Amino acid sequence: MGSSVANGAARATRAQSTGDRPTSGLASAEAPRIERRHARFEALPRAVVGASMHTILVTGATSGIGEHTARALAADGHRVFATGRSEAKLERLARDGLETLRLDVDDPASVDAAAEAVRARTGGRGLDVLINNAGFGEMGPLELLPASRVEAMFETNVLGAARTIRAFVPAMRARGRGRVIQISSVLGAVTMPGHGAYAATKHALDAMSAALRMELAPFGVEVHGIAPGSIDTAFGGGAFGALEALSSEAYAPMLATMRALESTNARMSARPRVVVDAIRRAVAGAGSAHRYVPAIAAAQVGLGRHGRPLFELTLSRATGLHRVTRSPAAARVPVAVVTGAAGGIGRATAFRLAKAGWTVIATDVDRSALAEVGRAAKEQRLPVETRPLDVTDAAAAEALADGLGPVELLVNNAGYAELGPIELAPDEAWRAQMRVNVHGLLGVSRAFARGMRARGRGRIVNVSSVAGVIGFPLMGVYCASKHAVEALTDTLRLELDAFGVHVSAVQPAFIRSGFAETAKKTIARYDLEQTPYAPVAAHMETILARLDAVGGEPADVARAILRAARAPSPAPRYRAPASAALAAPLFPWLPTRLTDAALGRLFAMHTLTPS
Repeated sequence: MGSSVANGAARATRAQSTGDRPTSGLASAEAPRIERRHARFEALPRAVVGASMHTILVTGATSGIGEHTARALAADGHRVFATGRSEAKLERLARDGLETLRLDVDDPASVDAAAEAVRARTGGRGLDVLINNAGFGEMGPLELLPASRVEAMFETNVLGAARTIRAFVPAMRARGRGRVIQISSVLGAVTMPGHGAYAATKHALDAMSAALRMELAPFGVEVHGIAPGSIDTAFGGGAFGALEALSSEAYAPMLATMRALESTNARMSARPRVVVDAIRRAVAGAGSAHRYVPAIAAAQVGLGRHGRPLFELTLSRATGLHRVTRSPAAARVPVAVVTGAAGGIGRATAFRLAKAGWTVIATDVDRSALAEVGRAAKEQRLPVETRPLDVTDAAAAEALADGLGPVELLVNNAGYAELGPIELAPDEAWRAQMRVNVHGLLGVSRAFARGMRARGRGRIVNVSSVAGVIGFPLMGVYCASKHAVEALTDTLRLELDAFGVHVSAVQPAFIRSGFAETAKKTIARYDLEQTPYAPVAAHMETILARLDAVGGEPADVARAILRAARAPSPAPRYRAPASAALAAPLFPWLPTRLTDAALGRLFAMHTLTPS
């Protein structure tokens, strides 16, 4: 496809970041629509809006939901800082009487400058409410979306929120009151073909919110999540516009159907008011910790979780993915590739598969530990070959896939855990975690999926975690990465099943595999003893011991992976050990207050007190 089309799509979608929109097409018509709709907003009852007025900052407030929200809250009498990147759009808001600030969530210096400006304008008091709304989306099959665009979405939608939290939450915590409102999406709970990358960012954001909610509750700071379904703003035009830059013979029916769905999506979209009213209630401290709007969005989540086979079949048909019937010959000695195989779950899996008749290619970035795996396999006369591989190197993954020939099974196990409070986690911690656990997994999957798809057979097993469905305090960065893995796994399963490639997730609980020791090294960087989280630091050994007590052995997970590899019709998810089989499906349906209390006790959150 011509570079002019690709560059045009990139410019259009990049403009979505931090709430700014292109100045032509849908976006140019949106400003007067927002003003007309805003004039029709009915005031909520004072009991809902709140008797006291707040100082509020809204990111991505120059269009869409962000602009509707800023205008409505200002009309309610709150002091609102409407922020965004576009000086021209900020000037328009200022002419309408809103207080504006330039804030680009992708730029740490811009975030810090905005935080300093807020401190100066409020006499050092800071914000009462932070609304993280900035974000953008790009649609397309995961195999086709450029890695740079996936990373850009994570940079804005996830790291952008983390940056504003670091900048504005300390003042709330110091005062012992405040609210953070995260604007997520229904795609933070379910996903769809062609929506996987954006859904992964929103899954990650929801995990961040859950961890942050438990970490800040002892300090009197609330965290709310608002998850809109399809809303009538210019967002959809930009998100679907990314499809113009994608072309593929294999995915042609899906791409054509998705382009046609854009107009259907626009017709079915709800008015922004339903989201704004939910935000106004959250500002007042009313409503649940996480709310789906409009009501049909909650129904979509319920169907997606409870009626998964019907839900996914409907999605596949709706997006033009129809199963290709093939009867390829099975390999006599199937080949499996296992990443992160130098120890723990990866090593146990490599040996388990080899004993079950597979030829195993064990890979890892740790060459010395990998050499030990090779020696042990040789002593046991197991068909295990070792190859060094850094999963963050997409070119190396592609070279490995091209050089191996037919691979029947890929086990994406490589990963590690970043521990520490969300408020303290720096950009480098977020990027390193996502680079390995999310982008690395996706890059390796794409490298091997091409061959599997072309042959019409193959399996991919992604090692996720119970942290992919449960948000744990002090583990928010890691949980965000594993929630993203869950979204990518679901999307890959939907997109590749049509080509005879099965994708499953294995969700271990805490496994006694050196995980805790590695995690302790990451949390050591924060020097928690010198922070408001010092009481928790004193309990870290006890906390990790508790996790070990309910954990399992690497062999438990290896058995689950083997089941996924052998099953005639693989399940979407496998869980091991028993604690994971109990917790993973149960926790998401328990009342938030109950789960927060239980996890807060487990992680000693009750030891934290306002300063």
